[in-house]
Order: sequence, then structure tokens, then C-alpha cells
Amino acid sequence: SDAYIPIYRSIANLKDSSKMVSIPNFLSFDYVERNYSKTNELLIVARFDEISKRILLALKIWKHFLSTYDVRDWCLTIVGYGEWESVYKDFINKNDIVNVKLVGRDDSKKYFERSSILMFTSLLEGAPLSLLEAMQMKVVPIAFDDCMAIRGFLINDVNSKVIKSLDISEYSRSIYDLITNEKLRCKLSENAFNCRFPISELRNRKEQLRLQRERLLQEITLTEKLDKTRQELRKRQDKLQQQQQNLQALKVRLTEYKKEIEIAEIKYTTIRHTLEQARLSVSENVWNDDYIFSF
Repeated sequence: SDAYIPIYRSIANLKDSSKMVSIPNFLSFDYVERNYSKTNELLIVARFDEISKRILLALKIWKHFLSTYDVRDWCLTIVGYGEWESVYKDFINKNDIVNVKLVGRDDSKKYFERSSILMFTSLLEGAPLSLLEAMQMKVVPIAFDDCMAIRGFLINDVNSKVIKSLDISEYSRSIYDLITNEKLRCKLSENAFNCRFPISELRNRKEQLRLQRERLLQEITLTEKLDKTRQELRKRQDKLQQQQQNLQALKVRLTEYKKEIEIAEIKYTTIRHTLEQARLSVSENVWNDDYIFSF
């Protein structure tokens, strides 16, 4: 459901949700517009997992309904299975709840075709398939508003009954209103059927998702190429930095060589000057000896 996108964005601390999409469940049954022969039956289709489905809550609502309103010609059918089945049976027996039956694991289509009202008490859902199947079969859903997944396609008194969280009395009252007001029930069932996405819109949605997926894959590919280019540039930058360091070391060494050459030149000049002084001194001594010898 699109209702989860803001929540995920908040949890993930993301500013942009333009690349986030919800993928709806497609209809399980063939798309056939027809009038179904409805009976006095309420329906629950769910996996027997109390944490997410809250079937005990549904049984409490049904018990409250039977004790509050004098209605005995309607029944509640529960289709499903799971580890909580024994808990539900014990609850029904201990509380003497009548007009309710658990049929176990079975093909749900025949139950949707004949049922008039869907009791939906789930708290945690992704994209609830049982709601879509019910609406396709013109079954009026009743749901609590604390289930995020219903937001966006269940509208109170338009295509369903949406009840304030955990308000058992109001939920029971909505069941009674739908049972006793056939005109309202028929209106909501038709609206429930018509509010689903037509096949053409589903195909358009699928095509949009396909194109968006292709764009995302292209962006991912481009990002990978950019990352690879960044890595190559980083390697080149590191190599250039190493070359610059080597060049700087060579400059330092060259400066040292220049200083050594300057020192050598000074030493050479000093030695040359000393030798020149020595030569002059020797020449003078030789001249003096010749002069003395001549006398």
C-alpha cells in the first residue's frame, strides 16, 4: 500500500520518495462482472495468526453483536488455518458463541460468491488480498482504521464501513446496519466492485512499473559506471599525488646537490688560491737564491 511509503521514508531517514513505489496485488479470480446470489452470511478469510489478523477480536465482535441485536438468521463463516485454530475453537465453545463455523482450509472463491459482508479485523497487512477478492465478488468490507493497508481504497460509507480502532460497539452497529438495510448494503457492494482497478488500468499500471523499473536499472547502471570512473580517477589521483611527492623529493635532493656543489666550488677556489699562493712563494724563493748565487 502507498500508505507505507511515508512510514518507510521516515524510518530510513530519506528525504526523497520519488523512487519508491508500492506494487499492488492483482486480482486472484477472473474478471467477470455478474450478479452474485448472496446469502445471510458474514465471512472471514485469513491465516490463523492472531498477532496480525486478530480473529479473536472478530469473535468478540460477533459475540457482542449476537448479545446486542436480535438477529439469528445470519451466520459467520471463517475460512483459514494455522496454529491458533485450537485457541479459536476453545474461545467459541467457552463463550457459547452461536452461528459461527470454522471450515478450515478451503477454496475461498465459493464463500466470496455467496457472502454479503466481510469482517476484516487485521492490524498488519501489506496489500490485503482478501479485501480485493471480497470487493471483486461484491462483498462489503468492514474494517478498523488502524490497519494502514486499507488506506487509499476503503472509504467509509462509500465502498465499505471503516470503524475507529478497537470500537467493538460501533463495529457491531455497522454489521446490524448492513444486515437490516439492504439498500445500503447493495450500494456499498456495487461501489466496492466498481472502485477496483479495471483491467486496462492494471495493465497501464504494470507498464508504468515496468518503465520505472527500467529507468531505475538504467540509473543503477549509470551509478555503477560513475562509481567505477570515480575509482579510476581516485587511483590516478593517488598516482599523481605519489608522482608529485617523488618530484618534491627530487627537488629537495637537487637542492642538496646544489649546496654540495657550491661547497665543493668554495673548497676548490680555496685550494686553488692556496696553490697559487704556494706557487708564488716558491717562485720568489727561487729568484732570491739565483740572485744571491750571482753575487
